[in-house]
Amino acid sequence: MRALLAELVNIIAEQHETEKVVIIQTEALNLIVAALLMRLDDSVRVQLKSGIDEAFASQHGGHPSYTDEKHMLLCAVEKLFNFYMGPSPEKIRIRSGKQP
Repeated sequence: MRALLAELVNIIAEQHETEKVVIIQTEALNLIVAALLMRLDDSVRVQLKSGIDEAFASQHGGHPSYTDEKHMLLCAVEKLFNFYMGPSPEKIRIRSGKQP
């Protein structure tokens, strides 16, 4: 019985460690995306947000399931785009079409 309990404790500890790694990776990606968004020109940021909203609506609009997950995802996207509202001195200018 002790061996079984010890094994269970080890499994729970491994799962906890895996969850911590996933959370750290997610936070790192969140910071990277926020930093990239801050450097984008405002018009590009608006176009990107519109594209994400349209893609989300087309992928999830007709499915009533997973409403909690959809809400969490929408909140996370909004949080990223609202993270930085002011102009950045070193914006990246992205032009569509051919570059000269």
